[in-house]
Amino acid sequence: MCLFLIPVMLPLIIVLAVLYIVGLIVYLILGTCTWFIFKLIFNKFFIFCAILFAVFFFTHL
Repeated sequence: MCLFLIPVMLPLIIVLAVLYIVGLIVYLILGTCTWFIFKLIFNKFFIFCAILFAVFFFTHL
């Protein structure tokens, strides 16, 4: 019974393994890209907040 299923299951296992690896690569690329974009936006927002705080602080001394 098990020997009969090997030719059927082997291509399925190979396809699933390839899809898993491709999915992992896409996930890593998208994850790093979104993290990079988020970091850029957050850095710009942080700099904007720091400038706003400095302007507010020095004008209200």
